[in-house]
Amino acid sequence: KFKNPEDIEVLPDGKSLLISQMSNMEGTKPGNVVVYDAESGEASPLFPMAVVDPGNDQDWGDNNCPGIPGNEFAPHGISLKQRDDGQLQLAVINHGGRDSVEMFSVQQDGGHWQLQWRGCVVPEDGTFMNDVALLGNGGFVATHMFDKRAPHVMGLSIGLWKAQFGVKTGYVFEWQPDAGFRILEESRGPFLNGIEISPDNKIVYANVYAGHEIRKLDRQTGK
Repeated sequence: KFKNPEDIEVLPDGKSLLISQMSNMEGTKPGNVVVYDAESGEASPLFPMAVVDPGNDQDWGDNNCPGIPGNEFAPHGISLKQRDDGQLQLAVINHGGRDSVEMFSVQQDGGHWQLQWRGCVVPEDGTFMNDVALLGNGGFVATHMFDKRAPHVMGLSIGLWKAQFGVKTGYVFEWQPDAGFRILEESRGPFLNGIEISPDNKIVYANVYAGHEIRKLDRQTGK
């Protein structure tokens, strides 16, 4: 039924799941985001679609977002959050065509769930993200695994090799619409993976995959 499902979020109706279907870790093959109905057992693609209308509202990302992703879209981690303004927002890590965090509004029309693309955030060159956790104001925290520009040896990135030997290749970073990027300094470790944020947005929980630990971080101080 699914093709390499990577991440999952529960929609407000309590029976529908948003699932990112990842192509491969490098994002060299396209994937998609589907909605799964747990009652019917059916999965339907939500993005990308054959015809995609980006809409007029493209204000949930950075001003330098280069535009809506194409069919090379390759999702990784996802995060669903009700914004402070009441709208439901989905953030998707994308590796296809560019490494970015894609922003969508999640809406229901006639009982059917839909995604409307609203913008993106593109970090500095070499950033290789794994997962994202949204904040209520449209900002987010995300994990960076290792430098994507590192050369490959025996089919694997040197960045991945380094992480397996305990080198601190990754970290957690935060992005805010009005302040841009900052690194949570004590998050640095080998191959950062999944991430979650506490309900009050004060505590970050990060999976330091190759370090075999879960790290608890104060979001404001980075400690």
